[in-house]
Amino acid sequence: MSDVKVDPATHYDSDCVPDDTTNECSSSKRPRGGKRDKGKWVKCDESAAQDMTRCVHSMSDTMRSTHTNPNENLIKIIDDIEEYSLFIRLALQTSVATNERVASMLKGRPMAAIQEFGCWIGDNFPEYVPVPPAV
Repeated sequence: MSDVKVDPATHYDSDCVPDDTTNECSSSKRPRGGKRDKGKWVKCDESAAQDMTRCVHSMSDTMRSTHTNPNENLIKIIDDIEEYSLFIRLALQTSVATNERVASMLKGRPMAAIQEFGCWIGDNFPEYVPVPPAV
C-alpha cells in the first residue's frame, strides 16, 4: 500500500488517489494545464451548410421522381445547365416534376427557352438565388 493518507469520507476509487500537490486524480486522461491552455471552439456561420443540406434533400426528392416521370430528359437537361446556381436548377426541376403544364411548355423547346424560364424563376423567386455571405 502507498504512504498517501486517504480520507475514507471522500470515497476515492482505488485507482484514483489524489496527488499530493494538485489534489487531482492521477488517472485522469485529460492533460493537465490551466484554462488558458485549452483550445476554444471557433464559431462560424453555418447558414451556407444548412442551405446546401436543404438543397441536396430537395434534389434527392426531385431526382426520385425521374424514374417514373415522363419528363426525365427535361430534368436531366436542366441539371446540365451549369451557368445557373444549384438553387435555380432545383427550382426548375421541382417545377417540371410537380407541374405538368410547365413541363409540357418546356418540352421540345430549345435550350434558350429553358434558360429564359430559369431567369424568370431567379427574378420572381429571389429566395432561390444564393446570396454570398458578408465577409
